[in-house]
Amino acid sequence: MVPSSIFKPVLATRRRLAFFWLCLLWLMVAAVPMFNLLARQGWTTWEVAMFIVFILLMMQIVFGFTLALTGYQVLKNGGDPVRINRTLAPGVVPDELPATAIVMPIFNEDVSRVFQGLRAMYESLQKTERGEAFDFFVLSDSTDPNYWIAEEMAWLELCKQVEGFGRIFYRNRRVSLNQKSGNVADFCRRWGANYRYMIVLDADSIMTGPVFVRLVSLMEKNPGCGIIQTNPQSVLGRTLFQRIMQFAGRVYGPVFMAGANYWQLGSGSYWGHNAILRLKPFMEYCAMPELPKTEALGTRILSHDTIEAALMRRAGYSVWFAYELDGSYEESPPNLLESLQRDRRWCRGNMQHVWFLLGRGLKTPSRVHILNGIMGFLNSPLWLLLLLLGTLGAVTGATGNSAPR
Repeated sequence: MVPSSIFKPVLATRRRLAFFWLCLLWLMVAAVPMFNLLARQGWTTWEVAMFIVFILLMMQIVFGFTLALTGYQVLKNGGDPVRINRTLAPGVVPDELPATAIVMPIFNEDVSRVFQGLRAMYESLQKTERGEAFDFFVLSDSTDPNYWIAEEMAWLELCKQVEGFGRIFYRNRRVSLNQKSGNVADFCRRWGANYRYMIVLDADSIMTGPVFVRLVSLMEKNPGCGIIQTNPQSVLGRTLFQRIMQFAGRVYGPVFMAGANYWQLGSGSYWGHNAILRLKPFMEYCAMPELPKTEALGTRILSHDTIEAALMRRAGYSVWFAYELDGSYEESPPNLLESLQRDRRWCRGNMQHVWFLLGRGLKTPSRVHILNGIMGFLNSPLWLLLLLLGTLGAVTGATGNSAPR
């Protein structure tokens, strides 16, 4: 396997050592005062437990802090010179682009929104004069017959209006097996051999034509690259909640994204949408295994994207984060309730990743991505546990363990 020309393992190792030593430094800065505070009158069972939980929580905090600090320094110095987007000069496009499938899995979505977005992307791509290399696939798993009819009518009308027959395809699966990952896998089995690359979208995704062309050009330039993940910006927010999330992403997002690229380099993660994948290794190495049977977590992986990136890295292909590439967008949940419902799905999927933490052959950065995703949802119960331990420790100290004056 020939690695991507930009991926230099020695540089990656140096950066990761520097990054995680810095994380350890900040962890010590927080842990030492806490240790001294709890050790003043000797250790109790409650205090030992509190200290352990405190360290687990601080690990997540210092990781985020180091990301932000590193990203700020990178941006202050003019940006990271080691970025996938810098491997190809702006505007440079191969004479002939290989066949690329743009797939959009949908499930009982707003039909009007889906096909309006599809029209915008198709027309934007046609303006680049490279549209002949791309085919669009709407992969429906909709279970309501009313949605099937509306989707087929919208597809037919769109193809008539933009002359998209033979370029825009629609299919509804008869058996909706394994949700989105099964939907994409079904596409790969049926049509994957016809395409070199696949760009995966969500139902609310929008990407511009120049970004589609740029992603394919970057993959052609870097034959050892398996996935390039863009950083989709939240747009079209109408509610106050959406506008706040958009504002926050615009303000502090670039700092965290630059910090992430600094230590990840060619071992980035995959978010499941707004990304391009090299189809042959994806089909060969990234099939989702069944998990051991557990009633709580199930046997099918829900958050498949992180695992697919880990399997791609295990196969020897790099995974890059093109965070500075403009033209990639998505919508966010309109309110807190829908955001929490989405987080509930993600929580269950990330908890399934426990099975992969010690998976054979996975790269260390992939394990960090998996652990970070798990801890993102374990933090809340850990904070509750810390409060309970502190309360119980205070009660125990007040009733029997405190020294008399």
